[in-house]
Amino acid sequence: MQAKSQMPAKTEAIALSPTHKRRLARLARDAGCAPQDLLDDVLKFGFDFVERDVRETSRGIAEIEAGKGIPHDQVMFEAGAIIERRAQKAVIKLA
Repeated sequence: MQAKSQMPAKTEAIALSPTHKRRLARLARDAGCAPQDLLDDVLKFGFDFVERDVRETSRGIAEIEAGKGIPHDQVMFEAGAIIERRAQKAVIKLA
């Protein structure tokens, strides 16, 4: 028996309506990839979810490119401070 990673890939034909083909092509263009790169996600999660995901990802990238993002070091510092405050509150409650 072959290991899973060594087994040949199974392919199946999927018939999409012309409307869904156009929708997949537009979605792939917006995502900057080939339609077949998104097909698994579209079949698994649906067009609406994947379209929203591509839209929100693009919006996030645009914000970062515009300098609106929060630097990683700042996020980690603030997260650490929140965790520390919560830990101190937990210790006080135990006392």
